Amino acid sequence: MHNYHRALTITALLSCAACSDAAPRGIDAAGNIDATSSTADAAPNSDGTAAVDANTSDSGTSDSGGTDGSSADAGAPTQLVPPGEINGELADGDQLQGAYTLTGAVTVRGNATVHILPGTTLTSPSFGLVVKGVLNVKGSKDAPVVVTGPSTGKAWAGIVVSGTMTATWLEVSQAVINVQSQAGATLTLDHCHMHHAEQYNLLSRGASTLTRMLIEQPRKGANATFNLGIKGGEVVLMDSVLRETPNECVLSEDNAT
Repeated sequence: MHNYHRALTITALLSCAACSDAAPRGIDAAGNIDATSSTADAAPNSDGTAAVDANTSDSGTSDSGGTDGSSADAGAPTQLVPPGEINGELADGDQLQGAYTLTGAVTVRGNATVHILPGTTLTSPSFGLVVKGVLNVKGSKDAPVVVTGPSTGKAWAGIVVSGTMTATWLEVSQAVINVQSQAGATLTLDHCHMHHAEQYNLLSRGASTLTRMLIEQPRKGANATFNLGIKGGEVVLMDSVLRETPNECVLSEDNAT
């Protein structure tokens, strides 16, 4: 274990099942749901799925479209990108729903808002997803959005955000860095599962709000994996489980808050 604590300011209660005796509300020290807690349904389950709050719907969305997340925000012109092979730029109003394979890097344009709808899968042999504009990932409990790559050999490039990404019920795995945000970027993630990365399961350099997350496990053969990296910027982490990593659950540096 390394000691990286340079200029770290902690402004919220941060609990980690793998590196602290205290567990998040509703989760015991082993990372399992505590059925006796009134907040147990607000935290991810130990099997990698996450439980919905009793006062929210399974859709995991709050936009003005359908309750199943099947339509984009009202007033925005939309067009479905046909499932199958995909590469290049995504335009404003593009929607993804179905199974896609990345045959090259995919970029959300800086002036574009793109929606990924429930049940969508994106598989990449090596290429990354770059978010310069706005990406709304609208998975649901019963139909999460899954973004992944090969479990052996070369890891794929992951999701890189320099704009804004909002996601519910998103699972990302098998990348060099599963999700990373640049300085000035904004991440808002709820009920998301990040696992089996080579370097970081999640790396934040901007402003990130992370609720009901499950962040765990290194990629096979990797021994330098961190669950959550905070390099500058500010992160709020609530009701989440971080566990099973060969290094720190949380690595904070560069005047991070």
